[in-house]
Amino acid sequence: MNPAAAHNHNSLPPASQGNPVSRSTSLRRLALFVTVIATLALSACSPPANESFGEDEFTPSGSRGGDITIGVVGNFSGPISYVGNAMLGGAQHAADVLNENEPQGVNGRKIELVKCDVQFSASTAVNCLTKMVSVDGVEMILVDTPLGLDTMGPEKTKALGVPVFMPALAEPNMDGNAMPNVFSMGRPITESTDLQVLSEHLVREGKTRVAIIGGDDEFFTEVGDEFVEQLAAKGVTPTTRERFTFGDVDVTAQVQAAAKTNPQTIVCLGLGADCARVALAMERAGVNAPIAGMSTLYMRAFRELAKNASNDAVFTLPHSKTNDVDPAFLQWLFDFFRRYGFKTVSIGGSVAPDYPGLELPAYQAVDVFGKAVRVAGSTATEDVITAMHRSEGYESVGVTRVWPAGSPYPTVDPETEPWITRFVNGHISWDLDPRAVPALEDARIAWEEQMFTGSYETDVDFILAAAQTFRNELEARKDALVAAEGQAKYDERIAELDQAIDLAEQARAEGNERKLPELD
Repeated sequence: MNPAAAHNHNSLPPASQGNPVSRSTSLRRLALFVTVIATLALSACSPPANESFGEDEFTPSGSRGGDITIGVVGNFSGPISYVGNAMLGGAQHAADVLNENEPQGVNGRKIELVKCDVQFSASTAVNCLTKMVSVDGVEMILVDTPLGLDTMGPEKTKALGVPVFMPALAEPNMDGNAMPNVFSMGRPITESTDLQVLSEHLVREGKTRVAIIGGDDEFFTEVGDEFVEQLAAKGVTPTTRERFTFGDVDVTAQVQAAAKTNPQTIVCLGLGADCARVALAMERAGVNAPIAGMSTLYMRAFRELAKNASNDAVFTLPHSKTNDVDPAFLQWLFDFFRRYGFKTVSIGGSVAPDYPGLELPAYQAVDVFGKAVRVAGSTATEDVITAMHRSEGYESVGVTRVWPAGSPYPTVDPETEPWITRFVNGHISWDLDPRAVPALEDARIAWEEQMFTGSYETDVDFILAAAQTFRNELEARKDALVAAEGQAKYDERIAELDQAIDLAEQARAEGNERKLPELD
């Protein structure tokens, strides 16, 4: 119940004018993460037109009094605005939570956010980064993609003189010694086994007549090449490989060419809106083969544009290595929704939640930075870097990350791995993955249908309804669950839900309606 992916854009317009970066440069880090939320009203800090800030103007802020200013550098407009806006939402959530706690903020200093829109442009990204330090005096920076860091290079990135966090998109082959101030919240995307898992699923299901329709940019061309190699290793040769250009509104010709090869499935390698157009063209052409793809299909644009054509789309998503529910995530999830509103997708008469998968690592990045500052006793960059590499790492929303010395990449506990999932009227279901428990998936979808159409005023209301509803759905499927996992596991799940119910009722009895006791 903790998908690590989601998005926020109904359509993807062409890249912005001026000094746009190639799609492959900016999008090759976007394969695994997407999410949704409206842009929050924060102070804009985009550089004035034609104004640039060079490395000679860097003035690292060091540790000082007053508010701790965090710079959020992202794509708040343009073709990947869902990434920047989601990161901004997660950062704002963390700032709100920290500022409400006692002592307020971090070491008594409140968190303030400023943002800068990179507008899908490499030069603007560099301007944003340098302005954050030289003008806004930030003491930490969040970036939605490594676009500006790539352009600046290791020496100038280090010269920024403040910690730089990458909440969602891990750039491969970053040198932690050359850029000791850069911290990724995840592993490099080059370690992803999405394509391997997808190809194994297709072969396992007997779908060996596979047509590929993908983007013609560098990144998705490379992805397509790798997918062809994965299929070849299993004795499968694609029936055809068609290509589209980023933002093409009509892919009828590509779909018709693929349909002539009588495929058993069409694999779309592109962003959500691109693949939605492929799905709709397949529907218009009467293609009965299902569409499949990577985790980019989880973007809200895919479901909102494709509507019913999104049903039974098969793709990969990160999943914990167990089927257990994380109570810490559940509590965080409601707090996010309570503050900023429930986000849902309606398809086929169903109401499915759009989980804030990109907001979560942005929240965790700010939260971890705050904890590192407390450990360091200051916001001085060298002190924070030392604190970030402590052996026990930092826990945030049920996830513990440890950054080894000299590495920008953390070890993450609990680990995730790509599972096969599909859409069922907007809901995600892992029932096709051999590691999943189909009855548990059915219970979760039924739970979502009830939970995300309700109204909850407090954390207690939400947790009580969540636990009681899920308990009822498990009891209704007891025989199937016991057959799949055994009586002991079923009893363990029921006991965990009963504990959540007891703690919520205890909080209500004590008049503590906003903050629940910690769940084990």
